[in-house]
Amino acid sequence: MTSAIINHYLHHFVRPPRVRYSWEELGSTFVEVVSSGCHYWRYDFETESGEHRLYCSAFFPTSLPPASEAPSTACQPVGLVFPPTVLLYLHGNAGSRLDAREYLDLCAYAHLPIVSFDFSGCGWSEGKYVTLGVREREDLLQVLRELKVRQVQKVVLWGRSMGAVTCLRLLSLLAETPLAAGLLPAIGGVIADSAFSNLVDLSTDLVKSRGGSWATTFSFLLTPLLRSSVSTLRKALLTRAQFDIQDLDVKGGVQACSTPILFLHGRADSFIPPKHSQLLFDAYGSHVPPHFSPAPNKLLELVRGDHNSLRQVDCLDAVGRFLLPLLHDLEYQPHLSYLPAPLSGSRSSHKYSSKRTRSRKQRQKRSAADQPLHHQEPDLDSTIRAVGLPHSHSRSPSHSRSPSRSPSPSPPPTPPPPHPAPSPHSTAPTPPRSPKAPHRKVPPRDPPKWVSQPTPRPSALLTSAVPDD
Repeated sequence: MTSAIINHYLHHFVRPPRVRYSWEELGSTFVEVVSSGCHYWRYDFETESGEHRLYCSAFFPTSLPPASEAPSTACQPVGLVFPPTVLLYLHGNAGSRLDAREYLDLCAYAHLPIVSFDFSGCGWSEGKYVTLGVREREDLLQVLRELKVRQVQKVVLWGRSMGAVTCLRLLSLLAETPLAAGLLPAIGGVIADSAFSNLVDLSTDLVKSRGGSWATTFSFLLTPLLRSSVSTLRKALLTRAQFDIQDLDVKGGVQACSTPILFLHGRADSFIPPKHSQLLFDAYGSHVPPHFSPAPNKLLELVRGDHNSLRQVDCLDAVGRFLLPLLHDLEYQPHLSYLPAPLSGSRSSHKYSSKRTRSRKQRQKRSAADQPLHHQEPDLDSTIRAVGLPHSHSRSPSHSRSPSRSPSPSPPPTPPPPHPAPSPHSTAPTPPRSPKAPHRKVPPRDPPKWVSQPTPRPSALLTSAVPDD
């Protein structure tokens, strides 16, 4: 029985089937949410967590539609600054960062950016084993440091299964070491979906569920046998996966936490029974002194579905009721026009537009050269010199020739003719006015809105201040 339990843990817990996906499955750079009409732009980046490289993706809402000529592998700026508030999604032990795309429809109503990544040993990230929340907490800390460097100030965590356990273990770490919270973005809230309270208790529930009626009938004999084999199982996991199952007592670590949290669990979940979320809900914030901090904002919702099923409308409604007031408390300001500069116009479209402009100009020149000579317009400079107008009436800079052609030299100014001597009986003639340079008329501006009434004169103020006799 001991070998069977060890094989069960290794195959279903620490080494689940790794999700393999390609660039095509990751999707286009622009994602359109049909229900809300919002577009999300995906930005991919990488970070280092210990010896493993983590692959991350961020989805930013934008009101601008994607450019039709922009390629799917658009420019990815290296030093991109993120919005101040984001939602960080953490997948389960058999998931990947692709799972965050399921909730774009929900976050599009609040125009909330989403960041997701592959844990070590999952998806594209490096690593051999999954530790169910032990080393995943280090991955989460590294991603939060990366978000802090990119000027993210507040983060809402959303984890499912192993990701939910990782979120709860992070909260317990921040409750034990408050100084570490200053190096990370502020954790505004947590959504924990299908988390387990204790790994040893979970293994007991799994053996009972797989044993059927026999395990239920003889549970008083099976439970001590399973407890005695915990030490052997612990040594095997330390040797193969390098983590201790005694560190996964989640229920004992959340008693001093006070961050707003929403517990979710499927009613038909047979892998992790719903009682684990109930135990976590009862223990969360139970040791927080009432005079030190108010009672934590915690909720528990049982939704339709099992452990791996897609969340239905009732789950999304529960998340919306928890998330929208939380964003209001966090003073979240949506960034609808968030779009990096390299994506405002692709290089190929710029080349195409400039080539099209040049070809149009060439056609105009060619058509003008094919016309007879008597239809050609005379040169404006020669016309001005022939009429004798002052040089100030020449063409304006907006109508000047292109800089590629050298301008013709302007003729020297002719001196004005001498005026005849005035007669004694004649009045002095008015001197001619010098021609003024043409100027552009500026329309009058409306007064500012804050100018409602004219300021009273000082005499009126003094008159109103002196009392009548």
